[in-house]
Amino acid sequence: MCADRAPVLRSAPMSWVWPSTICWAVVGLIACETQGDESSGLDFVSHWGGEGTDTGQLRNPSSVAIGTDGAVYVTDSDNNRVQRFSADGSFEAVLGEGLLEGPAGITTGGDGSLYVADFVSDQIFAFDGEGKIRLTFGSSGVAPGEFDGPIAVAVGDGGEVYVLEFRNHRVQKFDASGKYLLGWGGEGNGDGQLLFPGDLVLDEEGNVWVLDTHNDRLQKFTADGGFLGAWGREGSGMGEFADASGLSIDGKGRIYVADSGNKRLQVFDSEVRHLFTYDYGGKWQGEVFSPIDVAVAEDAGVYTADISHHRVQRFR
Repeated sequence: MCADRAPVLRSAPMSWVWPSTICWAVVGLIACETQGDESSGLDFVSHWGGEGTDTGQLRNPSSVAIGTDGAVYVTDSDNNRVQRFSADGSFEAVLGEGLLEGPAGITTGGDGSLYVADFVSDQIFAFDGEGKIRLTFGSSGVAPGEFDGPIAVAVGDGGEVYVLEFRNHRVQKFDASGKYLLGWGGEGNGDGQLLFPGDLVLDEEGNVWVLDTHNDRLQKFTADGGFLGAWGREGSGMGEFADASGLSIDGKGRIYVADSGNKRLQVFDSEVRHLFTYDYGGKWQGEVFSPIDVAVAEDAGVYTADISHHRVQRFR
């Protein structure tokens, strides 16, 4: 542990009208640099998109996910659709057109399916590998199984579905058919509570990581909502964040955070120790001006949804 910058950590005892009116607040991570990791940074590869309504164009893309076949799915939020691209950005298909009202977070399942959290209709949509709708669940409200501003979704190895709610300040867990199982969170700043959270992902062990956005922290839970730890502080230094809105974890457990307000990506190891930061740095190509989400492919490709420039960027 670094002597001059110890992580702020609290562990459990032993024994964000979508999208234009969401206020993306800050989540902070306090971390140390780690030595000996082979990762030293990111190299810009390409970008695609551009503002518009034609296929291949985007209007305020808010989320990005990678399919099992390497396809790149992008939530084209203001066009009320999801677009699928090849890894190099070639347009392939449109999903959800005429069905989605305010698509926010997306994720892919191991069977090739795609899950979409619709922030406006308060529903979860699941599409099969051919882009056909196969499951819809949820309705507006505060009761178990109901949603108010679902902003992110994640899927476990067994098909269980986790939904993060921006305005209900909670996580809900469902089985593969959309049946409610349990929930946790609730508005507040205590351990396990949430305040306008922004994103969630699962790690290889099935733990649930949540960007607790308005509490300026990252929280970690078991698959059933048991509190495991919290890190956080607002700022622009190493491990500090401003309007951090996107989260991803790769196969080695490294944590990628889209730090929108600071115009950068930050990367941490599984213990939330800082590895490296990628920022604008005066470069025109590879400019990460407002990365609202980030996703990592199995081939180490890193993709960001850049909401201000209406595009996707690819890094290596």
